[in-house]
Amino acid sequence: MAIDYKLMRATGGLPKNAELKVITVERQTASLRRMSKSIEQATSLTTGDILATIIALKSEMVAELKMGNRVHIPGIGYFSLALKGDIYRDSRSNRPRLRNAAIRKIKFRPDAEFLHDLGGIEIRNITDEYGMTAVPNSDEIDAAVDNLLTNGHVFTSEQFRRSLDLSKSTSYRLLTKLEAEGKIVNIGSRRCKLFRKA
Repeated sequence: MAIDYKLMRATGGLPKNAELKVITVERQTASLRRMSKSIEQATSLTTGDILATIIALKSEMVAELKMGNRVHIPGIGYFSLALKGDIYRDSRSNRPRLRNAAIRKIKFRPDAEFLHDLGGIEIRNITDEYGMTAVPNSDEIDAAVDNLLTNGHVFTSEQFRRSLDLSKSTSYRLLTKLEAEGKIVNIGSRRCKLFRKA
């Protein structure tokens, strides 16, 4: 078992002195079906038992988090809520208040035991295998779009991403920019985009 990572040029919200950022290369998402088969072989639980336990655990966690409690699952870690909203100063009391409060995310802090179990794993740098990516200039983007359109009349966002070796967020940002400039048109759905020349 090994964790692969790539070094990429830093852009955006990182400190100015950080030239590179570390990106973990995720192989795939482990599904409940795959994990439950391993658990079923190692214990006396069936897949149905595992699924029912997870559903019950989820509903209990939601109930506890809704009451403002922090949830601890021994051996795994702590779950708590983070909020967001507009902070303003009340004109009458001159105290800070929060308007439009909503849940921002669920924070997770792993137990020391959980982190210890993850120790001793091999971590590999695969930057040299794939090369260091950078945001391409407009000529490289136009050449990639032309190349994709000569191979076929349409292309997907994944084909565009692979042709320029970009991250998903960067490729989506560039495709949105190309759409706004009127160079390409989305003929697919909002979630499954398919582009053709404008």
